Amino acid sequence: MRIVLAIARKDFRMELAGGGTLPAMLLFALLVLVVFNYVLPIRSEAAAAPVLWASIVLGALLGFSNLFLPESEDEAASALLMAPIDPGIVYLGKLAGAIVLLAMLEVVLVPAFVVLYRVPLDLRVARLLVPLFLGTVGVAGVGTVVSAMSQHLRGGGFLVSTLALPVLVPIVVTAAAATRVLLSDEGSFSSAGVLEKIALLAVADLLFIGASALLYRFVLSKE
Repeated sequence: MRIVLAIARKDFRMELAGGGTLPAMLLFALLVLVVFNYVLPIRSEAAAAPVLWASIVLGALLGFSNLFLPESEDEAASALLMAPIDPGIVYLGKLAGAIVLLAMLEVVLVPAFVVLYRVPLDLRVARLLVPLFLGTVGVAGVGTVVSAMSQHLRGGGFLVSTLALPVLVPIVVTAAAATRVLLSDEGSFSSAGVLEKIALLAVADLLFIGASALLYRFVLSKE
């Protein structure tokens, strides 16, 4: 656990020191929110749920393209492979750093969404946190392993989007569907299908993160 936290802390400090990835993610994601707000005639906050998730995913993909840039520049990935550390632990550390990065994005993005789409400040905003957390973990899990796979390939940034999007589709669609119901006037966790979607997100997160942690040694060896 200490190694996981150390890796996540290192990534967080490097992001604060560099200051390049998060501002770009924020600008891009906010631009998506604003453009959809003025272009599409969205008549309810529930109908705007897919827009929120589209902005999160597009901003995340921009950040994931640089997730392993420090390791690729100083060949740290090869050193990690030779170190007496389970590669799965390395993956979990990078995953934790990615989750923190996305959480920082959402701290700004969600209030902007609430204002732009006039979401009432009541229990529905609190309910939003559950699919938001599970969806964020899933997006970060996919982005972390895909970023590691593509970092040393030509056009790695483009490949992150190309490889990640097909895997992200079921996660994002499920999270957006749950978010849409929970943001509706009568939405709650007892609404039809909500708990099933939440459970599906949780199972998908566990399966994907578990498989990625087990196979991460092979991902690093390809670098």
